[in-house]
Amino acid sequence: MTEEQAFVSLEIMLFQSLRTRWFLNHTFEQHLVFCSTFDSLISMHLPGLYKHMIKLSVSTTESFAKDWFSSLFVGHVKYSIVLRLFDCFLSEGFKVFYRFGLAVLCKCKQYLLKATTTEDFLQILHQAALFSTDSESLFKTAFCFRVKQAQLSKLDKLNSDRIKCHQLLLTSPLKVEPVYYRPIMEKPSSIISQQQCEKIWSMLPHRYGIMDPTLLFSTAVDGFNISTLFTKCGDAFPLLVLVKSPAQHIFGGYLSETIPELAKRGGTQDCESFLFSLHPVEQKYAWTRADHQLACIRDGALVFGGQ
Repeated sequence: MTEEQAFVSLEIMLFQSLRTRWFLNHTFEQHLVFCSTFDSLISMHLPGLYKHMIKLSVSTTESFAKDWFSSLFVGHVKYSIVLRLFDCFLSEGFKVFYRFGLAVLCKCKQYLLKATTTEDFLQILHQAALFSTDSESLFKTAFCFRVKQAQLSKLDKLNSDRIKCHQLLLTSPLKVEPVYYRPIMEKPSSIISQQQCEKIWSMLPHRYGIMDPTLLFSTAVDGFNISTLFTKCGDAFPLLVLVKSPAQHIFGGYLSETIPELAKRGGTQDCESFLFSLHPVEQKYAWTRADHQLACIRDGALVFGGQ
């Protein structure tokens, strides 16, 4: 699909949702009702778990549903599962998010029932969702839940009236917060913490900020030969270079180009490339366009920093 086709498809989805809410919620009221209806579905399909949630004072909307649905599960399950979920979403509409949410709860129900505090419950749920890898079983479970449009319309009406009666409907517009993906590293990094990794991911272009990193080269394993680094990276892109100095300063650079392209051009011409530092200060340094030397291959070395 080209960028033009993707734009037209999204525009159609938005206009259709204005009439039928088939794909997206457009107001904060609709978002609250959506989460409240999910709460009702949990009570209907997973009554034992729902009673346990009430016992622990776990609020479906405030504890996890709001984050799940506002981000469309991005950052809460593996990226490969998000892609498959989006395929189902384009075919079935918003109902699939109800089914998928119920499936996540169902798959880890036995562990959630052992939770003794709200914090334990949410920690178990977060870990189970984020590290779930059996997408086939997850989606099979999701589509075992019967969720009919007529039933949803009735629940939406009941929950909408309930929210208004309890004066929970806010008149101010919904504040849109950035959604940052929680990258899953293959193994813990010896250079950066998980929190620092998430900080870097918040700087990346959005299309790459929802992907997990793959380690291509490490001096601890591959040594310090720059040719080995070039060979290991090959035609991979985008590239993220991390450096930790003897003084414990942590910095690096991001490239949307491959090493061969960088060598051929003599310097980056990609406006998305940038430098960054994480310690002792956190800062992103965007390309100023003053030259083509934000990054280049010079004298057989990979050079960052410009002139």
